[in-house]
Amino acid sequence: MTVQRHWTKAYPHTPLRLAERHLVMERRADGAVLLKSGVPLGPVPRQLGDDLRAGAARHPDRVFLAERGKDGAWVKLTYAEARAKADAVSQWLLDNGHGPANPVAALSDNSIAMGLLMLGAMQAGIAFMPVSPAYSLMSRDFAKVKYICERFTPSLIYAETLAPFVPALKAVAPKAQIVANEARGELPNVVRFADLLATKPGRAAEEAFARVTPESTAKILLTSGSTGFPKGVINTHRMLTASMTQCGQAWPFLGDRPPVLCDWLPWNHTFGSNFCFNSALRFGGTLYIDEGRPIPGRFAPTLRNLRETKPTILLNVARAYDFLLPEFEKDEDFARTVFANVDMIFYAGAGLPQNLWDRLEAVSIKTRGKRIPILTSLGSTETAPPAIVCHWTMDVTGSIGLPLPALEAKLVPAGDK
Repeated sequence: MTVQRHWTKAYPHTPLRLAERHLVMERRADGAVLLKSGVPLGPVPRQLGDDLRAGAARHPDRVFLAERGKDGAWVKLTYAEARAKADAVSQWLLDNGHGPANPVAALSDNSIAMGLLMLGAMQAGIAFMPVSPAYSLMSRDFAKVKYICERFTPSLIYAETLAPFVPALKAVAPKAQIVANEARGELPNVVRFADLLATKPGRAAEEAFARVTPESTAKILLTSGSTGFPKGVINTHRMLTASMTQCGQAWPFLGDRPPVLCDWLPWNHTFGSNFCFNSALRFGGTLYIDEGRPIPGRFAPTLRNLRETKPTILLNVARAYDFLLPEFEKDEDFARTVFANVDMIFYAGAGLPQNLWDRLEAVSIKTRGKRIPILTSLGSTETAPPAIVCHWTMDVTGSIGLPLPALEAKLVPAGDK
């Protein structure tokens, strides 16, 4: 598609409430430049469970999480149901000897059950450690799974469907309780996830909830292990809750209407887990778990899910827009359906090439008559995650934004730059 930069004046951006820029800059004698926000950090909840309880109180019947069932229909979990089931999980974990000394690990892909285990563990002061399924499903020696179990000693290991993970679990023989949402006797003494949900919450769960502090470990996210074995990155509750406060300050539109997300990004990485999941939770939104992937042969479910869910934020890694744009361009009805409710297009993980930016704008002009703002951010891998966020509309790709409240960026000379 030929770049048509003249449309920037003819087609303004769709309205979006964004924070004003308040930059404090310090230039040092050594050539370094320090950048920070002139806006103080807003109120930060004590722990992530506070966001869940606030959502259950304010909008108990609103859908929080949804996933495809075996019949293809959406299985939905409301905020009230999520609070009640997370409390049940907390109680079961405590009743069965799990606590802050050892993390709870998960081997499988995103699911409602995994989300409940994550919330139930974290709000009781037990670190949640999601592990890339590839370590169990695409390895022959299972060396990384073995290392993780020996190094981090999880007291519980969860799998959505047990069968695919049996070879890894047999080879590793972890000293951990095995829990599965679906199991057919492949291993002895496997606990069904339904047993966790059947537990009646009591005093122990409430007391554990009260003991969690902002400095308590919420998650251990693992690095990719591309240069060796995975390393554990501690995510405290303050990191997670402050990150959402910062995002809300930069993007106040998140509070204008509940965000709707349709997302495949795995919860063993920070983008899907700490940004997408927590954004839905903090701002009372709905997260549709997308079983599709932006790879050949697995993208059709994503197209179906986007059509049905009509997200308010279209977000993905930059590479995925290579798959999405041809579908938007060849099927105007599909594009109009998906773009109808979109407030913002978001990308992260890599830069967005200008040709993809221009094509996204062309689709938004065709379907909405205006340009939908395209924004991005930058953060450290496996942390909270955003540190720098773009909170103003732009005409071209390239800007990653400015530091969020209470964060600082340091620019240092590199050669002649």
